[in-house]
Amino acid sequence: MLVAGEIEAEPSVRERFYRPELDALRFFAFVCVFLAHGLPSHEPYSLLALSGGFGLCLFFLLSAYLITELLLRERSRTGTVHLRAFYARRILRIWPLYFAMLAFGYFFGIVRPDAAWGTGRLFAYLFLLGNFYTARHGQIMNPAGALWSISVEEQFYLLWPSVAKKGIRSLLFVSSLVIPVSYFWMYVLYRAGTTLEQGLWTNSLVQFQFFGIGGLLALAFRSGSPNLNSALRILMLLAGVSLWLVAGGPLQLFGSRDAVSLWQLMMAYGSVALGCALLLTGILGAPSNWFPKPLVYLGKISYGLYAYHLLGLRLSEALVFRWHSAQPGSGAPFVLRLPMALAITMIFAALSYRFFESPFLRLKERFTFIPSRKV
Repeated sequence: MLVAGEIEAEPSVRERFYRPELDALRFFAFVCVFLAHGLPSHEPYSLLALSGGFGLCLFFLLSAYLITELLLRERSRTGTVHLRAFYARRILRIWPLYFAMLAFGYFFGIVRPDAAWGTGRLFAYLFLLGNFYTARHGQIMNPAGALWSISVEEQFYLLWPSVAKKGIRSLLFVSSLVIPVSYFWMYVLYRAGTTLEQGLWTNSLVQFQFFGIGGLLALAFRSGSPNLNSALRILMLLAGVSLWLVAGGPLQLFGSRDAVSLWQLMMAYGSVALGCALLLTGILGAPSNWFPKPLVYLGKISYGLYAYHLLGLRLSEALVFRWHSAQPGSGAPFVLRLPMALAITMIFAALSYRFFESPFLRLKERFTFIPSRKV
């Protein structure tokens, strides 16, 4: 199998593709998901909690944008896309922490029966089919439960590098095709009586639209970042967040199926998709002084933040209710619980990145043709 050093004798002088502003956007996506899982479901927090879940869609779009850009650069530089090297990179980046968290979640469920993992769920997650199992059997309050989204991402990337290997026309065709297919499948699922928050949300084809949009944006910005003034960038970012709030509020993307029409549902997903596209476009190429180093670092460890955040929430809940001697749902524990959960999550993610993930990331560089951020 070819590795990067076999293509270029001086890998240290290769052009590095790294955009720190996208790490800042990653952290924003994580904070949204964190709030979605951590905020109370009652007013006045419900709209933020519902809309925060769309941070996951932004993660998908960002991933597709970056990987498409890197694959195009690899193809331009080496003449092809090296499939085995691509999968080696994905395995080394995603699988160590993913499978470690699955093991932790399984044993956590043994200790805490209210979060029992179950053999069926474990095997579904092991074979990267966790989203389908979740769609059928629902979510559980297990620290590894949110990792169903990794299944969606890995399923998409089974074929994406093969499409990129064929060139820009193939990427353009497939990226464009994925979007109407997602909405057609949404129509099929809705007519079949599938629940909105569980069945549609966790379905791969429904979520693939965000990968398609990410691929299209990578193709659109091949010549460079958009040249926008700061005022327009801020306006686009605010518009993106506003569209998320519309999708989570008036359009009720996670509402009761009987209260949401098919067209309303499609408009809600369209609002989320357009919001994600505006957020990426608005921040791409933004001035570096917008992004302090701590913010960029938190985006760098965002995979760990996402993997550990349910554990952080669960631990903080147990600690706050024990120390405060209050009932769940009261104001004071909520005010204490979220900052504590965020701090715990950040500590776990930083330690994980430094001592567990970094060795795999350094090994991943052996299979890298276009360097991105430094480990």
